[in-house]
Amino acid sequence: MNDMQFLIVKFRRTLLNCLIRFFQIFPIDQHKIFFVSYYGRGFGDNGKAIILSLKEKGKIYRFYWAVKKGEEDNFPDFVKPVRYLSISYFYHLATSKIWVDNARKNIYVAKRKQQYYMQTWHGDPMLKKIEKDAEDALGPDYVKLAKHDSTMADLVIANSDFGVKLFTNRFWYTGEVWKAGSPRLDMLKKEDPLLTKSIYQKLQISENKKILLYAPTFRDDHNISCYSLDYPLLRSTLENQWGGEWVILVRLHPNIGKKEVETLKITYCDWLIDASSYDDMYELLRVSTMLITDYSSTMFEAASIQMPVFLYAADRASYINDRGFYFEYEKLPFPKAETMDELVEVIGAFNISFYQKYVMDFCRQLGILEPGGAASRIASRIIEIMEKGNF
Repeated sequence: MNDMQFLIVKFRRTLLNCLIRFFQIFPIDQHKIFFVSYYGRGFGDNGKAIILSLKEKGKIYRFYWAVKKGEEDNFPDFVKPVRYLSISYFYHLATSKIWVDNARKNIYVAKRKQQYYMQTWHGDPMLKKIEKDAEDALGPDYVKLAKHDSTMADLVIANSDFGVKLFTNRFWYTGEVWKAGSPRLDMLKKEDPLLTKSIYQKLQISENKKILLYAPTFRDDHNISCYSLDYPLLRSTLENQWGGEWVILVRLHPNIGKKEVETLKITYCDWLIDASSYDDMYELLRVSTMLITDYSSTMFEAASIQMPVFLYAADRASYINDRGFYFEYEKLPFPKAETMDELVEVIGAFNISFYQKYVMDFCRQLGILEPGGAASRIASRIIEIMEKGNF
């Protein structure tokens, strides 16, 4: 960044901070909650589950959700979308009683003493090292932002003993960490045939089809060669080894640029479906029979319901050196492959009984809280804060 760019960024941050401070002259709305997910993604993840639980409890507060252009669809009528980083965004940020976010807030954001900030972090447990443990890789700008965010947070939600320890010691955070579970995972165990049917309908897939979800994570170097799969070979392997008709959903990380996606030249069809823009990853997991990923924390979330998970990581050696992992990759309880031939082989040799025992032991060691009831527990905490003012 040259001197001119630095001055422009500094001026912009100062201007936005002034905008927030200006809106702080307005009173806090004691019935308003402001949600942000992944810096402006649509209605999904932990925030969605919390809002729906509050509604089930009969609590319809004034819900506002910060969202980027193009992500405004699929919001229920009791949730108001607000354009991310718009003037309206800063007004609602300054005047909401509670903030709920699953990622870091920007460096220029300022919280008032009467406001409450609940951080529902987007991955726990996780494979890739984060925050203090990856400080050099993250860079000084992010570190400054993360430290600022942690000073504002009043509560961090954890889903495991691993997460409690990490958020307590490696998150630049000194407040309360609550092992309440992950709200977004509730739907993975929820008995709701109508919900399952509606997801199949949205995807335009027949309910008699089996679904494989391919959901790789993002590379900081923007390498896309590692995402290339032989989808026809993968589908024929699934049908020969597992039986039935299979559909493959491809969900690429939102940080992968449009031009990079086009370079992959994936030819989608009725059995190979682009699910990258689908608003709720956990609805996709709910209807999936199997998951293929690489380094995403989604592997642990699928493992918590004993879903078969396969790790396909063609760039494993370079990726480990770039970021570092919390667990020895080879000791993860999932079949692994670095080539298509290896992937076909491990899918064909998969033993469900051995896998489930291995995965259960692994989850037990990490103290992972089984999905179910997390959103309700957190919603009850929010009600207490909103109505009794108990911080």
